[in-house]
Amino acid sequence: MIVLPKDATDEDIINVVRDFVNLLAKERYVEAFEMMYRNSKDEMSPELIKRLIEGYGFDESVKDVFRVTSLEEMKNQEPEFQIDWLESVKGEKPREIGIIHYDLPINGEWSDLTAIFDVYELENGIALSLYDIHIL
Repeated sequence: MIVLPKDATDEDIINVVRDFVNLLAKERYVEAFEMMYRNSKDEMSPELIKRLIEGYGFDESVKDVFRVTSLEEMKNQEPEFQIDWLESVKGEKPREIGIIHYDLPINGEWSDLTAIFDVYELENGIALSLYDIHIL
């Protein structure tokens, strides 16, 4: 799991997402999964990530049809993204403090297949959790 410092910038956080996407492009699903914070309600697994990509948001594989393209291969600009910060809530950590929607590059084009990440504040920093991959 990657844990960023508590004072990480939005750019630092998005760079974790970019690294995650580039691992997906290399079909290194286990490594991508291991970058993420996991809590007791998570249902994601490396196998599910693979199926959601191959099934274009549906939990079914359609081999050799849909693949993530590396960000280096994308010639056009990255789509707009943002971190939606949640209102500060007091309480025990870990706690969710933000949400990121990031459109994935599929088969050489930006798609409407979106990876959704929750941003968590932990005792020792900030980490991302992959919530879902689906069409937005």
